[in-house]
Amino acid sequence: NNETFGIGGIRRFSGSKQLSVYNRWGTKVYSNSNFEGGWQGKNNISTPLPGGTYYYTLAVNIDEEEPLPLEISSDSAPVSQDYSVPGIVTFLGEVTIIR
Repeated sequence: NNETFGIGGIRRFSGSKQLSVYNRWGTKVYSNSNFEGGWQGKNNISTPLPGGTYYYTLAVNIDEEEPLPLEISSDSAPVSQDYSVPGIVTFLGEVTIIR
């Protein structure tokens, strides 16, 4: 149950979608420069990460007039949005892996 961290609607964006996941010490444990909407709690060599809380950033190129139809499935905490870089919205949040 709930084995994939999902982001619905991300395929609607044609540009870059950069997902980075960090452990509690701030070490990047996963990155994907062409993220398409599902992360299964593994690092970049497909090794399952230990249980715990992880922090992510998802940078998406946007057209400033286009609405953001993303649905981030994270039960752990609210997701914040950063618009400080023109043409890019960065979602920041956390996800908990329970093993």
